[in-house]
Amino acid sequence: SDQLISCNNPSSEFIGRLEFDFDPESGGNIVSVDRDRCVARLNPYDLMERPDEPECDFAGGTGSSGDPYLIKDVYDLQCMHISPTAHYRLSNDIDASVTSTWNSSWWTNEAQDTFTFSITSSMRGGDGFFPIRVFSGSFDGAGFRISNLDIDRTMNDVALFGEASGAVIKNVELKDFDVRNGGGNYRLNTAFLIGDDRSGSSISDVVVDGGTIEGADEVGALAGEGKDTTFSNVEVTGVDITCDDECGGVVGDLEDYNEEVEIDTAIVQNVSIDCDDNCGGVVGHIDMDSTSDSVLLTNIEVINTSVTGYADQSTANIGGIAGVGGGVLSNSSLDTSTIARGENRVGGVIGVNSAYGMTITQVHSAASSICATTSSGDESVCGGFFGEIVHMQSGVNLTVSICSATGNVTGSTASSDIESISGGFAGRVEERTSGTSPGLSVDQCQASGTVAGYTAGGFIGEIDHGSSALNQIAPQISNSFSHGQATGYANVGGFIGILDDTDLSLVNIYTSSPLSLLGSGHMGTFIGRSYQDSTYSTTISNSFSTSNSDSQKSVSTYSNNTFTMTNSFHLYPADALGVQEENGGTSAFYTQAHSIYDEANDTTDNWTNRLIWDHRAGSLPDLLPIVLYQEGE
Repeated sequence: SDQLISCNNPSSEFIGRLEFDFDPESGGNIVSVDRDRCVARLNPYDLMERPDEPECDFAGGTGSSGDPYLIKDVYDLQCMHISPTAHYRLSNDIDASVTSTWNSSWWTNEAQDTFTFSITSSMRGGDGFFPIRVFSGSFDGAGFRISNLDIDRTMNDVALFGEASGAVIKNVELKDFDVRNGGGNYRLNTAFLIGDDRSGSSISDVVVDGGTIEGADEVGALAGEGKDTTFSNVEVTGVDITCDDECGGVVGDLEDYNEEVEIDTAIVQNVSIDCDDNCGGVVGHIDMDSTSDSVLLTNIEVINTSVTGYADQSTANIGGIAGVGGGVLSNSSLDTSTIARGENRVGGVIGVNSAYGMTITQVHSAASSICATTSSGDESVCGGFFGEIVHMQSGVNLTVSICSATGNVTGSTASSDIESISGGFAGRVEERTSGTSPGLSVDQCQASGTVAGYTAGGFIGEIDHGSSALNQIAPQISNSFSHGQATGYANVGGFIGILDDTDLSLVNIYTSSPLSLLGSGHMGTFIGRSYQDSTYSTTISNSFSTSNSDSQKSVSTYSNNTFTMTNSFHLYPADALGVQEENGGTSAFYTQAHSIYDEANDTTDNWTNRLIWDHRAGSLPDLLPIVLYQEGE
């Protein structure tokens, strides 16, 4: 009450501060008052105002798993703080609009034995619902809806359930929530449902329909941070999220601490995310500390969703599904109206991969990727599927199969933006630095969107050696093709824009990407430019190109690297020089005059593997259609 927090010399903002022991048996009596410091001590439960119901009075139940408390209104919802280990079930729809007028602000410290309560003039408009702390029971929505819940707090862990551990939450709709986590240092973990899942909670059959979230770090519609959390059959629609770091349409930060983490069957639709770093349409950051199969994402669908880095920030790691991806991703899709936009490491599906690797299969993306104009020489790496693939720990691989990226990739083609690198499938690949197997393996994948950047590749913008040039293992790309127009200012390749001091193996590759070089630079139907020396080797086999190259080169190379080519050729122009080294050497691809074009003379059976190629007499070999995952298959 006002008389309890009167102070001798309050500031213009700070009206009063109460500190009190977490002791329900104290009777709520004030222990001490210091009006110079605006401090008093009392029982925390006295602060929980229930204007219409002074005591908690559930509609029924005993709180056991077999006889849960029945929640009939928003006051019963708030009363869950009394017994956060109990079991609860909604008995009807709840309109929580009244929470916009509630006022109180209290939170626990790390020791969990004291609470602090503060009132400032900025809180007079209503702090709203106070998040339930460390909920470890069960909550069954029984198919009912909670609507118009309002939370406006400046603290960690802001959500219906501020913290949870091993909780089971299911079968509920959250509609038009308004959750805001204000300024200051206490701004982690903001969401509609769970702010911070400490360990192993389960969220299933939950629908979010509309609402807004504002927070700083670790922000998501269903959970801000999830440690060993599982999500099953969830849907997020029509939500606006504003945040700084680690923000996602479902969960901001997903971590595998001790158990397998899973998102199985999720729809994110008509969601807008404005952020800075590590943001994704589904997950902002997958935080892994173990092998690549401990996080599972499957049956994900992203529709008409935008993930946008702030225009005035040097944003990094933005993706249509995940800003930082890891684990296993399968059987998922993104539609043509989904957009990932930022400055660096922007991908239609994944911004950048985890150092613990990934396994991806049957993922189709039609999402667009847009990289903002760079400033002060900042990197701007953009790709249709991956923004960037970075080298991983020794013994850990990134395997991608039966995937496609058909959305457009837009970077800067200005002469001054030399760090703008774009690729139809991946903006850049950093080769792994050690191990016994390739860090990257791509098989049966395609890229067909238009690509633009200072450096542009129909499939990959740049492949380089990363942080070290020692003990490298060549990436392997096979049975894949690119079709989209590639436009660059200085380096343009039908399949790869730049190959920089790294080994590479290309097998059964086809590119028909039309090429356009805007400035004075290098262009090749397969590789635009290769910065290599004799330490490195490139192997291209059973591959061909119908891309144009005005420079009449399939690969333009800068030095004496070793190119090994087997049964590889291009169509346009007919007299192309193949690989042309700037020191004068050449190593030609086959031209259309070679007998390899004629199936009748193909005595070595180079093109008749019907599992991959279709070769009809008198025509060019053609890569058979890749079977892509589609909804309903």
